[in-house]
Formats: sequence, C-alpha cells, structure tokens
Amino acid sequence: MNTALDYVLYFFFYSFLGWVVETIYCSIGEKKFVNRGFLTGPLCPIYGTGAVVFGVCLMPFYNKFGYSKWYIILLVVLLGMLLADVVEFFTSLIMEKLFNARWWDYSNEKFNIQGRICLKHTLYWGLASGIFIYVVHPRVISFISGIIDDRQRNQILIMIFIVFAFDLFFAVKGAFDVRKLINKINKLHAAALENANSIKLNVAQKYEDIHDSVEKGGFKIAVWAADISRQISEIEKPSAFKKKHGKRRTKAEQLVNTRLTLKNTIEAKLKDIRSLIEEYTEKELPNDENEHQKKL
Repeated sequence: MNTALDYVLYFFFYSFLGWVVETIYCSIGEKKFVNRGFLTGPLCPIYGTGAVVFGVCLMPFYNKFGYSKWYIILLVVLLGMLLADVVEFFTSLIMEKLFNARWWDYSNEKFNIQGRICLKHTLYWGLASGIFIYVVHPRVISFISGIIDDRQRNQILIMIFIVFAFDLFFAVKGAFDVRKLINKINKLHAAALENANSIKLNVAQKYEDIHDSVEKGGFKIAVWAADISRQISEIEKPSAFKKKHGKRRTKAEQLVNTRLTLKNTIEAKLKDIRSLIEEYTEKELPNDENEHQKKL
C-alpha cells in the first residue's frame, strides 16, 4: 500500500493516535479529561502531517537498507529531527499568521528558536522518528493492508473526509473567534499603556502646575480605570464566546481552555492591565501637593 490514498489514510490514523497519546498525557497532568488538539473530534493533524512526512521521506531508507547499517539508522534519526522541526516551525508560523495567537510556546526552554521549536523536543522527535520508521510504521502498513482492501479504504476515507471537513470548518471559525478576542485584548493593553504613560507625564509636570495636575490627573485616572475595568468585564463574561447557560461550550472557548499557551497569553495580558489600573488608582496624588507645600 503506497498510493496517495494510503498516505491520506495514514494521516488520519496517526492524527488519531497522536490525539490519544497527547490527551492521555495532558489529562493525567491536569487530573481531568482534556480534549487536546485543534479540532473537536479525536484528531491532532500535526501528528498525521509529521507521520506522512516521515513516511514519504524516511521509509525509502528502511525499504532499501532495513536494519542492516547502523549509520543509516542514525541518518534516519537525524533527518527525522530536521523534518519534524521544519513541520513544527512552519505550522506554528502559519497558525500565528492566520489566527494571531501562539498554539504552543517553547520560549522557556533552552536552545529554542522563536519559541516555536527547541532542542529538547527536537531530540524527542528524532527518537520518535527512529521508532516510527523501524518499529511502528512497518507494522501499521502490514496491519492496515491485512484488514482493509482498496474498496473499504475508499469508503472509509469518504466518511472520514465528510466528518473532518465539518469539524475543520467549525475549528477554523472558533480559532478566528479567538483571534478577535486576542486582538481586542491587545488593543485594550495598548490603550492602558498609553493612558498610563500619559498619567506619568501629567504627574511629572512642574511643581507650579501640580494643583491642576492633581485635579486633571485624578479625573483622568478615574475615567480611564472605569473604562478599562468595564472592557475587561465584558471580555471575561461568558458572552465573549457566545456561551449560553445550559448549552455546550463553543469551539473558541474550548480552544482557550485546552491550549495552555492561549490561556496564559490572555491571562497575562489581563493581569498586566489590572496591575496598571491598581498602580494608578492607588496613587495618592494630593500627597504630592502636600509634600510640595512643605518644601515651600
């Protein structure tokens, strides 16, 4: 089985297998069921994509040399590292360009490139590629070819394609909803910084203008803090994801809750905005005036 349709079937098979492994891993860490992946259904396409790339580019080494030459095995592992990094890097880049959000971030890992790939995961991928080529995939080929003929394969692919197309449509729609939310938060954060800088300039005026600065600055802080707080409240309301009581969560909400990087990004921005509000609403500007009077 080496036709293009076979590789499509492998794509779905390994997307499902990757979803199972990642969901189990994340669910154990969270101590609750976590539906990982970009889609609602049990598929993680990046694993299917990686498997197809490995199959097309690396399986010829196995077919020609088998286990006979150790340096060929080493070459397969090294090429697996490179191929996996290319897939992961450009998948991250494309998704960030499309949805204005990071779906994973390795910035805290050593030897990373733009937080999209890192040395630790590169080594994992290299090991995984060796196991995939020499242990897993040959057996998967034998298993699938033994239980599925060409007609059955085509029927299975048609059904999977239909479900996958609907799932992908709603997943992309949900991701664009997340993009809108993150854009709104980014604009809110920029506005908060702009107002904070403006307040700093007002407070730093000459002492002879301090009285006017106190009155204008105090009023400006009050208006700014109220407006920013209102916008934060609107963002944090369930309506931000069009959630209705008693109904299933939307895909956008699921994406934020299951993708730790997205959740941390939103929470960090909101925390920063709150810190700015607290910093300036707690300033006792009249005391500056009293201190100035004492100096006089």
